[in-house]
Amino acid sequence: MCIRDSLIGAHLFIDDKPGSRFVLYLNHPRIMTGLALGALLTSLLFFLNLSRQSQVQLLFPTACTLLYMMPMWKGQRLRDLPMIKILAIAIVWSWVTVWIPFTEDGNALKGIWILFLEKLFFIIGITIPFDIRDRRPDQEQGVLTLATVLSLRHIRWLMSLCFFVAMVFTVFAMALELYDLKHGVSILVFYLLALVLSLKAQENCHDYYFSGVLDGLIILQFVFVFDFTSA
Repeated sequence: MCIRDSLIGAHLFIDDKPGSRFVLYLNHPRIMTGLALGALLTSLLFFLNLSRQSQVQLLFPTACTLLYMMPMWKGQRLRDLPMIKILAIAIVWSWVTVWIPFTEDGNALKGIWILFLEKLFFIIGITIPFDIRDRRPDQEQGVLTLATVLSLRHIRWLMSLCFFVAMVFTVFAMALELYDLKHGVSILVFYLLALVLSLKAQENCHDYYFSGVLDGLIILQFVFVFDFTSA
């Protein structure tokens, strides 16, 4: 997350079409530069305290994050490639939050692919609304996304399907005893809550709804499950 924030800072000064939602940041370049440098130093500190295996495994999501924001070929970023944006985000988050932690000791957990795919479809589900938000700028720049080729109704059906698949993998994880009953049920309830919040996303919603509420679901999941299972 710190690496992402530091790259966002650099991205804002490189991109010639940063978007209206970044005006606040561009009007305060010193603050943005300070935050970006602080995030970069923090990520470096965390990186140096990881095992060698985790450091090597982090090279993949770091490279994806760089390619996602920085021009790589004829001014094209990874996010500019047709239908790639959501999948790239989901793979990176699933890799960092599932694959690396569960392979830290050098032995992959039995059923790790179940947890990986569960997280993958959850992240896809909460990322699809961002395509809805970016529909107009993506159309203007000729970027093919779900929101530019599908109707809002079909997008919502796809979003619901992603959460449903994530819930199915959660049930599989419970069957394999990767989750106990309390943790499994809390995750299922949370996915229903996340689905409701994601379905409420509209193109004209304030950016705080996307960057605050929907982005915040990644952290809120831990808080929700911890509180639910501690009750």
